[in-house]
Amino acid sequence: MGVLMLAISCSIKWQPLLIAPFICIYVISAAGEGLSGRDKAYKRAVPFMIAVLLVVLPMVMMFGAGAIINSLQRAMTRHNFISGYALNFGWLHAWALHLWAPEKYGSLQNGEIDLIQSRDALLLLPEKVLFYLSYGAILIAFALQKKTFKQLIVYSMLGYLAYFLFNTGVHENHLFPIACLAWILVFIDSSQLVRAINLSIAANINLFLFFGVFGQRVNPVIAGLDITLLFALANLCLFGGFLLHTFKVDNVRLKFWQSRKPQPSDAAS
Repeated sequence: MGVLMLAISCSIKWQPLLIAPFICIYVISAAGEGLSGRDKAYKRAVPFMIAVLLVVLPMVMMFGAGAIINSLQRAMTRHNFISGYALNFGWLHAWALHLWAPEKYGSLQNGEIDLIQSRDALLLLPEKVLFYLSYGAILIAFALQKKTFKQLIVYSMLGYLAYFLFNTGVHENHLFPIACLAWILVFIDSSQLVRAINLSIAANINLFLFFGVFGQRVNPVIAGLDITLLFALANLCLFGGFLLHTFKVDNVRLKFWQSRKPQPSDAAS
């Protein structure tokens, strides 16, 4: 059912596809417990076959494979904004470019940061490197962990946050799935309530600072400073704290090829 719901959400907006690798690892691991041979392979394949039959196949028949692939490419690679009003690393990068090369990228408008569009691969390289490295490290760390539903939610959140904070072309509304996942996590672990509240506030503030309550942009400049900078830094700190806490609790080591230290819980199990 979870795979089916993910497939439906991706048919509306492509961004939830970012957590698909985590779900695949979890489903494959969970389906293989206590089974062997053909039964294991069949049980692992069933969720994906259901999603294909009920969602993917009808979409292909309705729109055509070419249109779907083109839509995915547009979502993944064809946005040329460093940051599309997402309060992330790219937004800080855009601010720095306004100061460093105003003749090329435009200057701050009364202290306010504006969108910067570019197809310069070298200019976008810092974001791409940070995104691929952080997302890949989080995915590998999850693959090496014990696959519980709580871990699935936690690492899916971290992977999606890596996309939101470090990829290019991210928009202000792309943080919404994190709020949903955060509240799912609260139902599993009530100690995550403060984190869920913080992430929900971050998702809503990102929308409010650019479009207000009724769709009209709010002036974010106070005493000559664009306060969106502070919220972008706060988002990075939220991610950094969440990542370090998770890696510490799960005893994740930066060198994934090294075996982790034995834990008392391992001996008990």
